[in-house]
Amino acid sequence: TGLTPLMEAASGGYVEVGRILLDRGADVNAPPVPSSRDTALTIAADKGHYKFCELLLYRGAMVDVKNKKGNSPLWLAANASGGYVEVGRILLDRGADVNA
Repeated sequence: TGLTPLMEAASGGYVEVGRILLDRGADVNAPPVPSSRDTALTIAADKGHYKFCELLLYRGAMVDVKNKKGNSPLWLAANASGGYVEVGRILLDRGADVNA
């Protein structure tokens, strides 16, 4: 799939797994998946995994990274079915650019 273990954990919202991976040296800003240019943060935001987003941001994830379609984590959270308000709030609190 091209996903790193951290990206897989982000996809499932497995915060404890993510924490262990980061504690063991996983790169919070690992190069994105070539086919989609998604990162762990874009994946977690798109799935609405607030706690995982919080973990990644606390560990230094780039808040305005964009995927292949040019969508930022904030855009993904806001445009998800029903919107992920809490994810959007934490991204904004961490300095997400509303115009990115």
